[in-house]
Amino acid sequence: MGSPNEDLHHHYIFNNDDVLPIISSQVHEHGTSASRSRSTPGPSGASGAREGGFSRVERVEFHPDHYDFGPQKGEKYKVFALKKLNAPDQANFSNEVASLLTFIRNDNEHLVKLLASFEIHSNGQVQYYLLFPWADGTLWDFWKEHDEVECRFNLSKWMSDQCYLLANALQIFHNERRNQLRIPDGEIEEDQEELFGRHGDIKAENILWFKKQSEELDQLVLNDFGLARLHSKISRSMQAAFGMPRTETYRAPEFDIPNGTVTRTSDIFSLGCAFLEFVTWFLEGFDAADVEFVDARSEPDPHDPNFKLDTFFKIVEESGTKVPVIKKQVKDWIQRLRDHQNCTHYINDFLDLIEQNMLDPNPKQRYESSRVVNKLKVLRQACHSDTTYWEVPIHVHS
Repeated sequence: MGSPNEDLHHHYIFNNDDVLPIISSQVHEHGTSASRSRSTPGPSGASGAREGGFSRVERVEFHPDHYDFGPQKGEKYKVFALKKLNAPDQANFSNEVASLLTFIRNDNEHLVKLLASFEIHSNGQVQYYLLFPWADGTLWDFWKEHDEVECRFNLSKWMSDQCYLLANALQIFHNERRNQLRIPDGEIEEDQEELFGRHGDIKAENILWFKKQSEELDQLVLNDFGLARLHSKISRSMQAAFGMPRTETYRAPEFDIPNGTVTRTSDIFSLGCAFLEFVTWFLEGFDAADVEFVDARSEPDPHDPNFKLDTFFKIVEESGTKVPVIKKQVKDWIQRLRDHQNCTHYINDFLDLIEQNMLDPNPKQRYESSRVVNKLKVLRQACHSDTTYWEVPIHVHS
């Protein structure tokens, strides 16, 4: 499997009696945390990877003589994540592959790399598979493993790098064009040729953590394009929110508004939620992000008081119109982080971006990915040029 030509995607068709060169495999088991299920460790491409979810992921090894995939020329990946879609749904499979192929020619290390795909035919049924590099965990796993206070505070510059690079990766997906895909002529009208991606499922669980060897720093990678959609320039602002698949906790307010429409800025809201959890971990640790913040913002579901909602917004009625607002508990939590004894100018400026521009409940006023990237680039440059910016707390006690 594989080819020196990395611009081409390889899709294989097998029969049930074909033997794949797998020398070891292990079904990925998912751990749980206090607030919600998470993967520990996280595999690449794990979309809803629980039994009964969208897919199942296996950690596999192939015989080294039967593949040619590697992170760099002359090297080979040793372990892979093999994602099996639970339902034999060609439409969902094609959608995820199409989303992943939009950036196949873009050499960005912070977008998950689809190595190959294949289908197995058996008794009139078709089973679909996607192959990715194996990751060491998700962002939640990274937070849990690096939970010591001194360890967290020494990661300020790394955090500024990774958040900028993740936002940049999302911008690449948001703005990729039709010529990255081999779409049959005539399938898209001439005035619709530009394609725009929307991820649809951004959260810390879908950000992969790859440990690096020697002196290289660990790397975070945007993952799980199972809910991603590609839209033309005509359709991209006209996606009705009702009934669309999304991550419940991190969904943007437009999903809950009558006649709400979903655009690429819906991803920015979700990314803002993940970044706020990132800052929470950085200042207060894993349990604060995993349990305390969840409990703080949870409130009874207005449609079912026996169920609590841990979304970052709620819907209120103003002059007979339903409008979204950021929960007071979330605003109070952000202020709590600003008041933290170890809050630096970098963290305070990062919180400004999150609160004012990424978590804006109005999608028309919310920043697009390019503006988020530009702002994070400024914060990153400041961290690298001025040690006091990320090292010295604002609230210095005499």
